[in-house]
Amino acid sequence: MFAILSILQVARSIDLTYYPTFHSPPSQRVLSVMAYHKLSNSLVVYSGYASSTALSDLWQFSLDNNIWSEKNPTSSIPDGRSNSGGFCSSKTGKFYIFGGNTEKGPMNDFWSYDFISSNWLEEATINTPLPRQCFGYTSFEYDGIEYFAVFGGGTIEGEDNGLYLLNMDTYEWKHMPNQGSLPPKTQSSTIQYYDGYIYVAAGKLTYHLDKPDPSGFFRYSIADEKWDDVTSINTYTSRQYTGSAVIDGYFYLIYGWSNEDDINRQDNFRVSLIEI
Repeated sequence: MFAILSILQVARSIDLTYYPTFHSPPSQRVLSVMAYHKLSNSLVVYSGYASSTALSDLWQFSLDNNIWSEKNPTSSIPDGRSNSGGFCSSKTGKFYIFGGNTEKGPMNDFWSYDFISSNWLEEATINTPLPRQCFGYTSFEYDGIEYFAVFGGGTIEGEDNGLYLLNMDTYEWKHMPNQGSLPPKTQSSTIQYYDGYIYVAAGKLTYHLDKPDPSGFFRYSIADEKWDDVTSINTYTSRQYTGSAVIDGYFYLIYGWSNEDDINRQDNFRVSLIEI
């Protein structure tokens, strides 16, 4: 059951701390990718959208000394993009990105960035999903194999509710069987992995503006290859572009944008995954 962590009445009641205190760099942007790089205890920020421009810069923020550094690769780089997905591998130490929206339209390319050589490399993958943007994504290890997961998004054929897993050992994608109680076809949802399941929440129905945005909660069993609807009676208020995390067995849903009410959501929720 979802429990309200806090309902913030006004934006000024939020206690924010900037790191570093002078706020920048990098430049202001939206729809970027941020990932945690465990080997260097740092945050990685890539791309995004600013002033009608799709960015392609890559930044790293050290959590040890609160210093930003821009990466300057000597190789070719991915096209500037927004609404892509990415993660830092706990095995290779590299940063990876997939898809997103560019000046050419939605993409399905897969790139790696090596922090040692400071180079980007476009990686060839097998059974690659359709080009897409605004998808949910996460990474995890299962049975000793590292995976990158992508859910839904806006594709060249419309909105999707497929779940795709990329095996990082073989670089082969698998479109998981879409069976059970299926989540809706959405964009801008958020997903997290926990104990053999991938959990999906939030999103928007871009092509069904007459319907409210979803506020359901679904999970996919990796072992059984099926979906379950685990939405409780006391669910969260609908939102998109929301943050999420799994900490100590709780799934947290943080802020977001309400397309229905045209406001930034200021309420946060959590659900115990252990009790489901």
